Amino acid sequence: MKVVVIGSGLIGVTTAYFLRCRGHEVVVIDREDGPGRETSFANGALLTPSMAEPWNSPGSWRVLVTSLGRSDAAMKLRLKALPSLASWAVTFLRNSRTAAFERNALSNLVQLIVIRAN
Repeated sequence: MKVVVIGSGLIGVTTAYFLRCRGHEVVVIDREDGPGRETSFANGALLTPSMAEPWNSPGSWRVLVTSLGRSDAAMKLRLKALPSLASWAVTFLRNSRTAAFERNALSNLVQLIVIRAN
């Protein structure tokens, strides 16, 4: 089977690798000129079951609010970026509710276990 993987970040490259191991013909495409050049820049190359929880845990909005304008904040959010982040913020907060957070963490964990099993 011929497969196209869109995105050459950690998940895209890992997906392509395992598809190739299973005998598929794989092409990875990305809009950047090299792998892992966007978003979290390969998330520091970390993909582990011990870190399956999403960053938007219940109450994380408090950290964001208290970090506004602080240069030493763990989660930096610049005021001038707020207008462009409006739709992202709504999704972030919606997924910060306990039920959504638990569902997403479980989904992440299952995906990591499936990757390790293969």
